[in-house]
Amino acid sequence: MQILPVNRFFSEGEPPVSVRTVANHDVSAMHGHEFYEMVFILQGFTLHSCGGASSILTAGDIFCMPPGTSHAYIATHQTWLYNILFLPAALEACGGGDVLPFYRTPSRARANPVQRQELIPILERLMAEPQTRHAGWQRMVMAKFGELLVLYERIHETTPHLDTSNAHYRQLMRAMQYIEGSLNRDILLEEVAAAAGLSPGSLTRQFKLVTGLAPMEYARSQRMAKAAELLKDPAQSVSDVARDLGFSDISVFSRQFKQITGMSPTDFRKNL
Repeated sequence: MQILPVNRFFSEGEPPVSVRTVANHDVSAMHGHEFYEMVFILQGFTLHSCGGASSILTAGDIFCMPPGTSHAYIATHQTWLYNILFLPAALEACGGGDVLPFYRTPSRARANPVQRQELIPILERLMAEPQTRHAGWQRMVMAKFGELLVLYERIHETTPHLDTSNAHYRQLMRAMQYIEGSLNRDILLEEVAAAAGLSPGSLTRQFKLVTGLAPMEYARSQRMAKAAELLKDPAQSVSDVARDLGFSDISVFSRQFKQITGMSPTDFRKNL
C-alpha cells in the first residue's frame, strides 16, 4: 500500500494546510498518508472504502481521516470534490486538546444545502490565499481553517449515525445516479426503485441506513442544493431557477426550498 509522505504536499515554512479541487475524481488504489485528509463531495457520488468498511459518499458529505488511515475510491460517478490536507500542527493551532479527540478516528458528516454554500467560500479562500500571497496570507489561511473546523463540527453534530455495512451498494448507487440525472423534474419513488432493481420498501429501508434520508427526501435535498447553486448567479431570477429545475409553479418551488434550507429563495440570495 502506498503511503503519501508529508513532504509531497507541504513545504517548510508554509501553512500546515493545503486545499485543492478535483474534477471528475477517478477510482484509486488503497493508500494512506502521513497527514490528515478531509474530503468534501461537491457533486456526484463515490463508493469509498476506509479502514476495511465501505460506504457511499454523496454530494454534501464530508469525510475526515487521521494519519495512517487506509482508504480507496472503488467506484465514482461524476465526482467533484474538495481535498483538504492538514498536519497535526494545524489542529493544535486551532484548539489543541479540545479539538484533537474529535479527529482521532475516521468521521463523516452531511452538510445541508445552506451549509454547503457556507463551506464553499471558506474552501475557495483557503485555495486562493497561497496563490495571491497578500500581506498576512498565512494568518488568513489559519483563520479560515479554524472556521472550517467549527463548521465541520457543527455539521457533524446534526448528522445521524449511518450504517457502513450495507450490502446493497450497487443498487443504491444506481438509484442515486437516477436521481442525479432527474434534478430538473419531479420523480416518483417507484421509478427510482425500478432503476435500482429494488422494491420501493426495500429501497427506502436501505437508503435510510446509508444516507440517513428516505429516497425522496434525498432527491429533494439534492434538487434544492442545485437550486442554491443556481441562485448564486445574479443573472438568473428565482423564477428562472424554478423553471430550470422543472417547477411550473414558483410558489411550490419556494415552499420546498424553505422546507429544506429554512429560508425562502429570495432571503437565501440576500444572505449570499
